[in-house]
Amino acid sequence: MTIWKPVFALVVLIALAVSSRLVAQEQNTTPTAAVAGAWRLNRDLSTKVPEEMPGSGHEPGGRGRGTGGAPPGGGRGGSPGGGMGGPPGGGMGARPSEEEMRRMRGVLREASEAPDQFVIAPGDGMVTITDSTGLVQKFATTNKKEEHQTTAGIVETRTKWEGPVLTIETSAGGGLKITRSYRPAPEGRQLVVEVKIENSNVPQQMPPMRFVYEAISRPEMDRLPGD
Repeated sequence: MTIWKPVFALVVLIALAVSSRLVAQEQNTTPTAAVAGAWRLNRDLSTKVPEEMPGSGHEPGGRGRGTGGAPPGGGRGGSPGGGMGGPPGGGMGARPSEEEMRRMRGVLREASEAPDQFVIAPGDGMVTITDSTGLVQKFATTNKKEEHQTTAGIVETRTKWEGPVLTIETSAGGGLKITRSYRPAPEGRQLVVEVKIENSNVPQQMPPMRFVYEAISRPEMDRLPGD
């Protein structure tokens, strides 16, 4: 949306300044500097998300893609008794409640909708991720449970750094877990976001989705899409 162009551009400018300072001052001691900054999705190098994600329990007629979403997080519709929860008596465990099913559908939808651009700003025990729609999320990088309000409802997250890799694990109930890993490429100009979807109620798991982002430089600021 056009209204977010100046706001996101300002966020990008601040992120570039912060990430440049991190790289210049703490390149050898701060692995988070490799992830900090502004990033743009390269669709040609990224996973093409299927219309119906395996294990989503897609409803006939569909529900559409919905609105909103987190950095690299979502899925499709679902129906009670199929896909996620399995049929009653099917040996796959208790069927999720209606509330869990709605939350799981929303989290899957968000997991499959990679934002066109986002900014990662590490801080003191925290990391802030802002995408080009204006969505701002803050995570404590302590690997402790947190509750976050999303468009899908309240979910639990655990966030941690593993060297230069930022990992965010989201639990939506009903056996559904989404793990997003932000991994910088060795040359430093790309960031690979891997989204792994696991469901203890579904025997066949889908392969991880891989979204490739490229660093946004200062000369590209005026070319940020806003429409």
